[in-house]
Amino acid sequence: RNAFGFCWDAEGRMVASENGPDADAPEELNVIERGHHYGFPYQFSDWKIKPYAHTPDAPADLKFTLPVANVGPDAGFDGKPLYTFDPHSSPAGIVALGKDFPEGWRGTLLIARFGNLLKKPKDTGFDLLQARLKKTATGYEATFHTVLAPLARPIDLHLATGRVFIAEYSRPTDHKSGLPMLPGRILELAVKK
Repeated sequence: RNAFGFCWDAEGRMVASENGPDADAPEELNVIERGHHYGFPYQFSDWKIKPYAHTPDAPADLKFTLPVANVGPDAGFDGKPLYTFDPHSSPAGIVALGKDFPEGWRGTLLIARFGNLLKKPKDTGFDLLQARLKKTATGYEATFHTVLAPLARPIDLHLATGRVFIAEYSRPTDHKSGLPMLPGRILELAVKK
């Protein structure tokens, strides 16, 4: 629907973060593969229902590839797989960490989540997640761990040797503070030498 960030991991897979609709469907992380269809505009996440009356019917012969299954412990996981993040968390920039990062970080993804723009009972996003992607018999799954929170609306990530730069859009770390025009900042997450 709204792919925001993408990167290639060490195995050459293209991975993209995707913002969902206002209908409270989970946001997605997709491993992009040639010839696959990821649902839009017919299906969101793993939903079998139409989120809107105007959502078109899918062609009968169209097969969808599910987003990455979130198997916890963070980013909206509540004991059963979620496809992929809590609604409205707005996943944004994404990078794949290589051999210049320590063991435990190497081969994982970092994903910034901008945070909800709609008023919700509980804020989602405003953080940086680490994902460990795994191919399964039915698709992909990942474990998600919060690395940094709260962040001030992180919008993108930039990878450098042994470092990740986090671009924050503005200073608020929650929805109620709005989007004031205070300047954002660049944070550096670096390997300790």
